[in-house]
Formats: sequence, structure tokens, C-alpha cells
Amino acid sequence: MARRLKNLTWVLVWLAVAAMLLMRLFQVPVPEPLRDERSGRLIADYGSWHSVLSAKAVYAPSDSFGVLMPIEDGVYFTQVDANLGGKVGVNKLGLSGDLVNIIPSEFDVKSRVHEYGGAPILAIGSSLFAVKRDDQRLYRIAPNQQPVVITPANTRHADCVSYSKGSRLICVREDHRVSGAPKASLVALNLNFENEGETLVSGSDFYSSPRVSPDGTQLAWISWQQPNMPWDNTELWVADLDPDLGVVRARRLLSQMQGAITQPLYSPSGELYVIADFTNWWNIYRIKPDGSPEAVLEQAAEFASPDWQLGNHSYAFETDDQLIASVQHEGKTHLLRIYTQLRITESIAAEFAEVKQLVKGPDSVYFVGSKITPEKGIYRIRGRGVELAYAPKLCIMDPRYVSRAEPIKFTSDISGLPVYGYFYGPMNPEYIAPDDQRPPFIVMLHGGPT
Repeated sequence: MARRLKNLTWVLVWLAVAAMLLMRLFQVPVPEPLRDERSGRLIADYGSWHSVLSAKAVYAPSDSFGVLMPIEDGVYFTQVDANLGGKVGVNKLGLSGDLVNIIPSEFDVKSRVHEYGGAPILAIGSSLFAVKRDDQRLYRIAPNQQPVVITPANTRHADCVSYSKGSRLICVREDHRVSGAPKASLVALNLNFENEGETLVSGSDFYSSPRVSPDGTQLAWISWQQPNMPWDNTELWVADLDPDLGVVRARRLLSQMQGAITQPLYSPSGELYVIADFTNWWNIYRIKPDGSPEAVLEQAAEFASPDWQLGNHSYAFETDDQLIASVQHEGKTHLLRIYTQLRITESIAAEFAEVKQLVKGPDSVYFVGSKITPEKGIYRIRGRGVELAYAPKLCIMDPRYVSRAEPIKFTSDISGLPVYGYFYGPMNPEYIAPDDQRPPFIVMLHGGPT
């Protein structure tokens, strides 16, 4: 019996060896991967390319920031802390590049005026005024002091400005203490303790952008009524400011014009500027002494973006007759210096995918810039160029594997009008596809407006 088992074992071994030899003899050879002669890259079907980027790396939390608030010795800015689930703190960037945390992320700064919020902070001297997300109340935060709440419960505030002559803040208020829809107004608040404040302007459904003239004698603001959105039709108002009487002689400007007026801003000498789409393009206008608009630079381009949030700043005064402005044209963003008297422009930067929060700082104009790569940061303008002042923590990814947006333009079959978009083509330094293949195509459409 043992001899039979032994013989059977040897038979099985030889059968296995024979099977392996037969498999090698008749095995179909695996072809060598094809390479493109010019680039040396592998030729492979779309969807089969190996990438060094993982889903985990692409979707890893990264810090970001939004609001810039200039002060005498630097700028404050809000920053999202990805490690705390997106809570927002405030940092200070000094002129020498030093970074100081002013409000920890645990405080969580965010306004919910108009639900989308925006403009949740204001700096006056060494004090910072910030809206806390969980109760929507405005707090005064001073060095070596506990935060002091200065607004009533069930009210929301944002887009505040300083009114130094009256020693008060002027803010957009949304009052949720009333029944039905919340009541909108512009209010003046005491700086130091909780107070009801003084209602300066009311009666419209929505308010934004209160701006005080450099000499403190005038207040400009934007208002609009339902069912308009702020990019449909808005009103520009100005009034005289009196430290004792508040708003006096309120009057609407440009009432004969129809369109979306946004971002009122006083020049250093006190001239009022706005951005409006009277020609179907958001261009910058100077308000002349007789109240009529004068285009600073007429272009078939957008010098503003829709006001989903309060506190957009797409232009700033470098000097009294020089503006720095962000302009979008055919899907591309440019940063321009505009000489308002000569009406000529100078290109500063064109490598940014997005430029926002242009503000005049103590030493330069600052802005938040994002490039077509994951690169983003706070920049300042130096002569005819820009320099990076601060960059947040980002997930490190090899840019050779990241698709870059390519602006495209096509004609609508329905309206015959041009439609603009961005095409993100496959990107991999190691592969190309066969000439007869096209990549799978995914179209993403914006679901708005609200």
C-alpha cells in the first residue's frame, strides 16, 4: 500500500511538471506596453492610467481664508481651521510677515445675515469686533480682556464700518425678534457694551455696504426689495451724517438708472465710486457732483461678482487717482491698475484663477488670490507685480497630476449667445491615450440662482 502511494505521488509530481511545461509552451506572450515616440509616455486607455494621487489626498482637509481687514500695522483675516471641522478664527499678519492668532478657531466667527453672511469682522484700533456663529451676536475683543457682547440676542449683524465722529459702529442688522420675516435696517451701535443701538435707516427688505466718507460727513449704502436679488436691481443711497441727529437728508442717487449697483466706495478725497451693470456689464463708475454716473473704464467685462455674501471688495484705491481692480473677461481673471484721470490701464497679474478681497493696507493693496493649481494665499501688490505675503496649510499634491482649467467658449443652441466654461482635461505625465480615443465627459452645471 505504501509503495502504491509513493508511486502515485511521483506520478502527480511529473504531471504537474508536464502541465507547467505545456503552459509555458503555449502561453500567449504579454505584449510590451506601447510608448509614444515623441514624448516617451505610455499609451493606455483612459481610465487605466495609474495616478500617484489618492482620493484621500485629494479630499484631505485644507485651511482656507476669506475676509481681509486692514489695520495700521498689518491686516486681520479670517481663516478656516480644517482640523476643527471648518470653524473660523482670526489671525493678524504683520508688515514683517509675522503671524499672530487673535481669535481662536473655537470661537467660530461667522455671520448669517441674509443666511449667506459675509463681512463678520471689523477692526478699530486694537479692538476687533466679530460675530460668533452659534449665537450670531457681535462681540468686542480687546487685548487681555474677555470678549464683551454688544448686540441683543436674536439679532444678526454684519458689514460693519466705523463712524469715528459718533464713536459708534454702523452695521447691517437683521432682527429676528419680530414675527414673520426678519426686519432689515442699518443701525449705529455703542462700541463698549451691550445695547439696542440706534436705527439709522429702515423700510427696505435688504441692506448692504454701509460706507462712511473719509471726512465722516456722509453715509452711502445699497438697498433692494423683494423679489429682486442683489444682482437684479438695487438702489444707491447717500445721506448726511450728524453725530447727534444720525442720518439726515437721505436721498437716492441714480434713480433714473436700472440695474444692479454694488460696492460703493469713497476715494481718499471723498468722491463716491460704485460698480453697476447699466450696460449689462459690471463696470466702475464715479458719481459726479450733479449725481450722474461717469464710467471710469468701459469694458465688456465684469469688475464685480454676484453678491451672494456681504463684504465683497473687487477694487481698492491705491492713491486718489489710481485703482487696483479685479476684472473677469471670457473666463479669465486679470488684476489691473487703473489710472482714473487718464483712463488707461496697466496689467499687474494674469496668472490667478480668482482674486477677491482687494483692500488698501498700510503699505500696499492686499488681496486673496487663488491660482489654477491648488496654490492660494494672501498677496500684496509691489509695483507692477505681486508677492505672496502668507499661504495657508495645503494638502501637498504633485501639480503634474492635477488637471488645470482651460477656459472654453461655445454658442448656445437655444439663445445663440456665447457660453463660457472651464474644461479640465486628463492630466498625467506618464500616459497618453490612443489617438482614436476621447476621455469620458462629465458636464457640471450650476444649479442656481436661488
